[in-house]
Amino acid sequence: MTRPLGGAFAPTDLPDDKQHRRLIAEAANAALRGETHNTGYFIAPPGEGFVLEHPRLGVGRVLLLSPRNEAAAMAHWYVTDKMAGTAVINFTPPLTEEAAFAFAVVGVGTPERIKK
Repeated sequence: MTRPLGGAFAPTDLPDDKQHRRLIAEAANAALRGETHNTGYFIAPPGEGFVLEHPRLGVGRVLLLSPRNEAAAMAHWYVTDKMAGTAVINFTPPLTEEAAFAFAVVGVGTPERIKK
């Protein structure tokens, strides 16, 4: 189970200047409140892995996890198969009970956007 949280982006261009400024201000205020659509939480079931789905996940993004219960705090995990919208979180040893995590997705997106 995943639940994204947060606000919306402002368009980069809009014919109505007044509306554009309002949307930019709303997006900036939402970001200052931490409502950036890049956070959420999930509960991983017992087992070796869990597929996390979130629209901000991608190859060039970083997935940060924060344990929310004892099972999550004791878990050893690593991320594989990160692609547009999904990432596989693997557990070694496998989870024996549900593990709750909060998460944040950060980064520039795709490797093409990373300046070398």
